[in-house]
Amino acid sequence: HNHHHDNEGVPAALRAYEAYQDSHNPAVGQRHNQQPKKYHYTFSYGDVGFFVLDCRTRRNPMALPFRTMLGSEQREELLSWLRDNNNSYRLKFVVSSVPITFIALPSWFINLVHGGLGDQWPGYPAERRIIFDVIKEENITGVHFLSGDIHLGQGVEIKPEDSDAPTVYSFTASPLANTFSLLPEAAPSWASAVSG
Repeated sequence: HNHHHDNEGVPAALRAYEAYQDSHNPAVGQRHNQQPKKYHYTFSYGDVGFFVLDCRTRRNPMALPFRTMLGSEQREELLSWLRDNNNSYRLKFVVSSVPITFIALPSWFINLVHGGLGDQWPGYPAERRIIFDVIKEENITGVHFLSGDIHLGQGVEIKPEDSDAPTVYSFTASPLANTFSLLPEAAPSWASAVSG
């Protein structure tokens, strides 16, 4: 499904999103007066900052030199926000509609059972690598990714190969799968996924 060619569904969905959800979000008037409209935004609470990503309207799996979920403008705004606020915010939450990490299964298996990675961050490895490289190279601490979209909850600690680089955390909430657990909390994510 390529939403760029959908002349009716996408505009209708965006109108509904603007009226029922985005109208409550920060700087909506300023963001919607820009061309094209911006659906990503930031806000803070004390020394905690949030960057809410738009992982839908700028997504382009055909982009060159690499596929993009964010588009170059939003990606640069995210990277600037991380750099500029490294010392301002003790915690930095990047909110993504899809997890920055996925269950630890081989990509061939995910492709087989899920129909591909085009809707998930692992399907955009170059762009994701740029984000993690900036966090590592510029020693940006306190970065946490928050997401949903998949039918399991998970917490992931992402430790770079270089032990001096900051650890990044990813939390995915999905109430449909949080009613019980068949395995101990410390079980690897691949074991949880296989067990259902």
